[in-house]
Amino acid sequence: LRDEKSLVTHISTYSYTPSWGGGVFSVNAQLRPDKLDKATEAIAAELDLLKTDLVSDEELRRAQTPKVIEHELSRQTVGHHAQALGGNSLPTYDPDFGARYTRNIQNVTREQIRDVARRYFLKDKQCLTAMVPKGSPRATASGAARVESSPIRRVVLPNGVVALIRRNTASAMVSVQAYLG
Repeated sequence: LRDEKSLVTHISTYSYTPSWGGGVFSVNAQLRPDKLDKATEAIAAELDLLKTDLVSDEELRRAQTPKVIEHELSRQTVGHHAQALGGNSLPTYDPDFGARYTRNIQNVTREQIRDVARRYFLKDKQCLTAMVPKGSPRATASGAARVESSPIRRVVLPNGVVALIRRNTASAMVSVQAYLG
């Protein structure tokens, strides 16, 4: 999509599967607003290919190698090691989760990738979000819901804690974040 079709200037994927519930797989791309429709179609086509075609051995190796590197870099210093242990312990209750996760990724097969794509890359579960500059032609999926968000309200609670509150209709979810200093 980047090198051969010049539809995007950057593209990456991200996944997160917390211990307490369902996960997310996302494709993130940077591109010119006028290429949004074509890039979206091309990304969907690539995801659909994973449902039918097996990835090559080379593609599988290129996907597995960065995770090993990331894991090794997370253990370079005592501080990095402590951060990785804490970062693994909080969401998974397992300080060695990173090592086990990295080993498991190395054992993933081409067939498992195809099976997971068939199970989870479903059209009715996909969500498209695009941020385009003001004044750019809007190229959005038809029937997309309008997302509204309120201005941020600053509320000082009786105990002195400051709460910043904003309503956003992008999803039917409540998100609470705490920052302590």
